[in-house]
Amino acid sequence: MAISHAGSRGFTGIPASDSASISLRGLYQQIWSNVPAERLALAFLDRHQPEYLTIATNNHCNLACPHCYLQTDDRDPPLSFREWEQFFGSFFLTELSPRKICFAGREPLLDAMAVDVGFLLRSAAPESQIGLVTNGTLLNRWYLELENLDIDFLDVSLDGSTKIHDRIRGRGTFSKILRNISNLPDTLRSRLSILCSINSMNFDDVKEFLQELEVCGIRKVVFGFFQKTLSTPQDLSISKWQAGRFFDLLLECLQEKDDRWQILLDVDFLVPAVLAAAASRGWLQPEVIQVDETGDAFVDLNDRSLPSLFIRCAFVSSNLWHAIRISADGLLMGSDDSLEPTRYDRDAFASIRKLGDSSVTSNAARARCGTRNRDALISSIEASRECLL
Repeated sequence: MAISHAGSRGFTGIPASDSASISLRGLYQQIWSNVPAERLALAFLDRHQPEYLTIATNNHCNLACPHCYLQTDDRDPPLSFREWEQFFGSFFLTELSPRKICFAGREPLLDAMAVDVGFLLRSAAPESQIGLVTNGTLLNRWYLELENLDIDFLDVSLDGSTKIHDRIRGRGTFSKILRNISNLPDTLRSRLSILCSINSMNFDDVKEFLQELEVCGIRKVVFGFFQKTLSTPQDLSISKWQAGRFFDLLLECLQEKDDRWQILLDVDFLVPAVLAAAASRGWLQPEVIQVDETGDAFVDLNDRSLPSLFIRCAFVSSNLWHAIRISADGLLMGSDDSLEPTRYDRDAFASIRKLGDSSVTSNAARARCGTRNRDALISSIEASRECLL
């Protein structure tokens, strides 16, 4: 799923009322207009600096999920704690001031680095929310540390009911993850969201999946959708019909649920079949688009007599203007560029190991990629218009 590609990101579904967010909402609404894509792209680039920072601290995982886009170990050694400390003690966080920082990919709980860097960031960026995306198999080793870190959101990946999840992620992993979740301290449990990546293997499994979660007292779920990359199997992509079938099954299931449920659907221009399926149901209209405090566009479907149901809409590329990714070996890039690890060396706009203490400012570094990211915004606007209009 896209990261800004980082799971729930502490989503609250509360529209922002400040002037910048209202203005950004107007930009999103112009996607439905005849404003030239190039002019609209420049307006997005001028409007915001990144609100999200996602961080990978290692290049390893204890699972081998077929839909994971980080299918490579061919990277330079990860940054040491000293390198992270020097970098975050420099200009970067002062100039960026991200609202939310998330440790995500490959598996951050395989070692202590994510937790150690998390404590570092608590001091270096006290105003930022800090979260973690994990496969959940190792949670039981880190309860105390994560509680002391006081993370603001905790996202655990499950890809369907027991049978489907274990087929995707490995036999016995579903029950192991649920055991770890059931033993979470209350403070962490209250900040938990389940992430589910919908693909051709699980699009029709939603009823059984939500039923098993409900038995365990879990009622907050984020559904993303598989995005094909150079390193993932193409047959995991879903069609517009499959996306529509998933939506139908979900709505049917939610008719039977109470208002303690909160469901978030991540709909992205990078998966046009899903965007088109949502648009064909009349869910995506300019007048219903809202914007939260971080600049994400979303639609609130709660007026349909359903449990809490939102669609978060990535109509445009989030590269640099909205979200930045730091790879484990210290490459800085736009979030959408993080989907293709084999292209990191080409697409990164800077390397922590080559920056020095003050040899480049974040604005100058981002400017190196200005043309490419403008082009990415233009193409994303055009792709969204094909699905929406």
